[in-house]
Amino acid sequence: EPQIHEAFQINAMKSLLKHLSWDRDVWNTRRDIKRFLEAGFANVREHPRTKHLNFPDPWPDSDIIEEIVEKACGQFVYASTVLNFVAEKHSHPLEQLSIIRGLKRVPQRHLPFKELDLLYEQILSSYPDPKKVVMILGTFICLGGLDRLRRWNDHPCGPCIAVIEVLSGLQAGEVALVLRGMHSVLKIDNTHIQILHTSFQDYLSDKSRSRRFY
Repeated sequence: EPQIHEAFQINAMKSLLKHLSWDRDVWNTRRDIKRFLEAGFANVREHPRTKHLNFPDPWPDSDIIEEIVEKACGQFVYASTVLNFVAEKHSHPLEQLSIIRGLKRVPQRHLPFKELDLLYEQILSSYPDPKKVVMILGTFICLGGLDRLRRWNDHPCGPCIAVIEVLSGLQAGEVALVLRGMHSVLKIDNTHIQILHTSFQDYLSDKSRSRRFY
């Protein structure tokens, strides 16, 4: 992936190509994910195994669906994981949804985002020096928290790469080199880093999920 991404940045290629933003607003993925969730929750309510349960009306309400859509950040895999967990045949859908939303304690053997966590673990495990990746991402997340509390950085994409390098004891330009293969989960420009998916930050911030990458 890095080689493909970088090939399109070569000056000789730029004049031949047009950049098309594949973001979730342009391509209406938010709308499609919302429809996908609504249909999936309707299937749970109407399934012979669960239709006798006393579901609230509506269930879930529109605010909860919007909350999940926002968390998905354009990822159908996130929405699919939510529905699969809620529809787990040996569990109560209302309780499962409460676990997904963080309103109920999660049993250790009952992790809602196991498949998603394995995907993120695979991405991070592909690096020869994962400790350095964790250090950079940890510094980034901590600085992001300070940004929200102190508002010392007015850039919408979060902390400055130069600040991360100074605090992490790295040379100028090293952050971009270390993270060059993470375009599937991060947006990196010349000065800033942005996490593309809320679920990735949730994973990194939860020790029970990210474990050695916490």
